[in-house]
Amino acid sequence: MSKRARIFCLIAILALIPAIFHAAGMLPRETSALIEEKYAGWSGVLRVWVCEGWAANRGLAGWINRASAAFERAHEGVYVQVTPVDAETLALLPDSGLNPPDLVLFPPGALNPETRLDPETPIRPVALGGYLWAINASLLDRVPADLRGVRLALPTDTEQNCYSAALLALCSGSSPESGAPARGGLDLGLETASTPAPAEATPCCILPEELAASEDAFEQFLSGDAALIPVSLSDISRLQRRSERGLGPDWQVAAPGNIAFTDQVLFAAAPDTGSERLPLARALLSALLDSDAQRLLPGRGLVPARDVPIDLPANDPICILAAALYTSEVYIPDAFSSARSNVPIIPNNMEAILADCFVKYEFANE
Repeated sequence: MSKRARIFCLIAILALIPAIFHAAGMLPRETSALIEEKYAGWSGVLRVWVCEGWAANRGLAGWINRASAAFERAHEGVYVQVTPVDAETLALLPDSGLNPPDLVLFPPGALNPETRLDPETPIRPVALGGYLWAINASLLDRVPADLRGVRLALPTDTEQNCYSAALLALCSGSSPESGAPARGGLDLGLETASTPAPAEATPCCILPEELAASEDAFEQFLSGDAALIPVSLSDISRLQRRSERGLGPDWQVAAPGNIAFTDQVLFAAAPDTGSERLPLARALLSALLDSDAQRLLPGRGLVPARDVPIDLPANDPICILAAALYTSEVYIPDAFSSARSNVPIIPNNMEAILADCFVKYEFANE
């Protein structure tokens, strides 16, 4: 190229520079500033502690993993790390030298009340278990109104299961003349037809004047010595496994009516970390309570903490329990209460006793 041609090209380029800048100002600003704005949210690891030993903890880990995976997909660059911890570790959270998690899931009484929590994030139940009647189908076809002549087994209260309170709620019932809808029944025996028991309202029960809890209550029921026993979802799983092996009596489940009680509650709380992760911790808690996440719980053997549709047969124990919880006066322990044993069993005063010992829980609808 000649010297004259090179000079001409340079002049042409210089003449184009203003036009280039003008065109750039008219184009969409997909520049570094927009990219920074798009990814301005925090990215990193959200730490979630889950208290070990929850009595209803059958499918909890799988549920948290699935709900967390959906949350991670919606928050690019954020990863949820779920760590099982024991109650002793949770008790250390108020210690200023301990690095608190972003979210903690715990049963009643497991979290130290001195733990600093985010004031904008109320403690909420995220998953539930509960209690039903187990009936020996060869001895009874329904829960009778008068239990004074019935061989009733009552398990001893433990740190995780308050069977005495569960009994009060189960005995509250629905009087036959109230016209309350039936809760259904489920025949889980191997030697009888799989047709559910006749649907009838569970009556208000008259309890024996003297009823003692027994450490061998389950053995009494399994051997056929007892016709009736209050059971948790974990107990039902135990009975199901025995039935699958051809052991134990033919049995079915039935639910309470007017009042329900459960201490099988998994609470969630956000510690006040004061970090930039706190808004995401709030968002994760909201995600666990989202209807899509809650609908996954029944498939894991747990009851949603929200009144959401349940994709299980109507005679499944989860559906029977959920129907009872969603349509009854429900009492649960306070999140920080560890005293939930040896509730006085006083016939005809069930609701007053439960209201005195526990707190009422209101389900949120879909």
